[in-house]
Amino acid sequence: MPGQKIYYTGIGANKSGMHTPDEFVKIMNEHFDIDCATRLAKHKIPSCKKHSQMVKSTLETMMTKSQKKPSKMTKTKIHQLSKNCDKQVQKKLKNSNNKCNLEDYLEYSGAEKKDF
Repeated sequence: MPGQKIYYTGIGANKSGMHTPDEFVKIMNEHFDIDCATRLAKHKIPSCKKHSQMVKSTLETMMTKSQKKPSKMTKTKIHQLSKNCDKQVQKKLKNSNNKCNLEDYLEYSGAEKKDF
């Protein structure tokens, strides 16, 4: 990809913030490989999706009804979904090569592609 740079100023970035795609992936692999792979795995696991949806729904309900905390039943269900999600993620990360690619890291980090 001649002429393409990645603008990233976070952890591990050089002073200018401009990196080649290969440099950017190398930085991301050094600092964020597990975090990105975990996020990627969570997007693919049904119990993790259900957990995220339930947490969001519960927070929205609490805000609209001015509740201070969720019901005990809701808390228990969220906790179970969270535990199940964590187990599934660990299993997925252990049993496969879930490496993030350039596009995954761009989404994860918020970095931007720039054409020159």
